[in-house]
Amino acid sequence: MSIQIKVEGGKVSFPRWVFKPMAATWRSRIAPVVLDAIRAEAPEYKYDDTVLSRGQVKGDLKKSIKLDSVGGGVGKGISMVFVSDVPYAKYVISGTRGHEIPKGGSGAGKILHWERGGEHFYRRSVQHPGTTANDFPRRAVDKVQPFIRRTLTLTVSEYIKPEQL
Repeated sequence: MSIQIKVEGGKVSFPRWVFKPMAATWRSRIAPVVLDAIRAEAPEYKYDDTVLSRGQVKGDLKKSIKLDSVGGGVGKGISMVFVSDVPYAKYVISGTRGHEIPKGGSGAGKILHWERGGEHFYRRSVQHPGTTANDFPRRAVDKVQPFIRRTLTLTVSEYIKPEQL
């Protein structure tokens, strides 16, 4: 999973204004807020099972979201990339189409088994209906957008003095 926040740079030149320190200050102010917002908006598994398939644990998606990199510069904008290393993150965000599990039908060793509420279930195959896309990173950024803008205005005003214009 990756989400990028980008503010496009313009062609205006401020000869006595250094962009990099201002951008770094702004990023340091908003990155923790954006990260917390994305984590708060990330969905959690809705069933009571503590351990999910393939060793995943409830809440792994929220805990896995991190600020991976920052970048930008004059004319390049300012960017922050948030990532998750859980293998299912892209399917949560993008959704999936319906599909049969296991694909290709049954055969030796292809029996599905799961437990829910103390009851055991066995099937040769199941038809998964697919999942609806959940663009939680976009919703999170939309929610903190006013803060991002206010912080940018404040930070720029700290770095650009009227005599520089």
